Amino acid sequence: MVACAWAFASLISLMQPPANGGEPAPAPAAPAPPPPAAERVLPVDMTPLIPDPSRFPIVDRLKAEAEALRPLFAGSPQMLAFLDATKALPDPGPRGLWLAQDRSQALIPREYEALPASEKSFYRFRVFQPEFYYMTGYGSPLIYARALQIAADHGVDLPTAKIFDFGYGHIGHLRLLASLGARVHGVEVEPVFRALYSAPNDTGNIPLADPSTGEAKFGTLTLHHGRWPAEKFLVEGVGGDFDLIISKNVLKRGYVRPEREADPRMLVDLGVEDDVFIKALHDALKPGGLVLIYNIAPPQNAEGQPYIPHADARCPWDRERLEKAGFRVWAFDEDDSAPIRRVWSALGLFSDEEAKNPERYIFAKYTLLERKDN
Repeated sequence: MVACAWAFASLISLMQPPANGGEPAPAPAAPAPPPPAAERVLPVDMTPLIPDPSRFPIVDRLKAEAEALRPLFAGSPQMLAFLDATKALPDPGPRGLWLAQDRSQALIPREYEALPASEKSFYRFRVFQPEFYYMTGYGSPLIYARALQIAADHGVDLPTAKIFDFGYGHIGHLRLLASLGARVHGVEVEPVFRALYSAPNDTGNIPLADPSTGEAKFGTLTLHHGRWPAEKFLVEGVGGDFDLIISKNVLKRGYVRPEREADPRMLVDLGVEDDVFIKALHDALKPGGLVLIYNIAPPQNAEGQPYIPHADARCPWDRERLEKAGFRVWAFDEDDSAPIRRVWSALGLFSDEEAKNPERYIFAKYTLLERKDN
């Protein structure tokens, strides 16, 4: 359940064991920043870019990104509050973790020290900087703003909602939601995230970004790690009665039901039959609750070239199957490419060449489901 296999190679490269015999390795290199805005050539209808992100610590960078995105969400008070909540994000500082050489496990120092001496040689030490904490290998958490806007436009009150993110990928957007007052759960299978987000203040009660907005003093954030719904303890731990279940860049047809031969390492194994998974989504919602499947994708290769699983952004299941499971289908594989291109541009994610013809390089689709009242 990688959060976005498009960026999977980037995340794995950050987790490769060092070739220095186990001595503490240098921090993962940050991705090369895009050219400064002044060097960009953009269509006239594109939002101006944020300043050169290499000049900012990560929290300041996220604040700058939020400011760049504000014009796109000027008509949505909930999304403006989501963006403004970046002002309350803490700097987590660097995190030192011990990673298994096969990347099957990640340990915090206390867990590593408790290992038998014979097992310690299997681990290598890595320091993850705050940039990795908020972006991991998958980019800005503020990309979620467009998907959350769709949910808000369909009646989800984010500050009071109970929200479940299947394949959360990084903590930033979850913490922003919790700081609005939401009760947020996220699930992931990536081992490093369990250790990365294990500090006492990472989860639990999250203070409100703006304490004047309501009676609540805080929202809540709970992270779960494993294979939901294949593992019973996770089904019980995650619980139900959700107002919104969201999944971005995980539940893609190309990952779950690829139409052509694909590298198994780039696919998503749900761990259960499709109908069992769909029923689990349905049962985890409260009556009237929503499932939003939001997928962003590059163009697919032509026939005869290698198949790109993450380029097939369609819902893994057909409409009839979802309706049979008890969902009302409000949108099915709805094209959302134009709005996400504006987000991409505002965040400076297009290369110079891509910015000239963005409609050739990035696409998005979403499916929106509602659990029918019993």
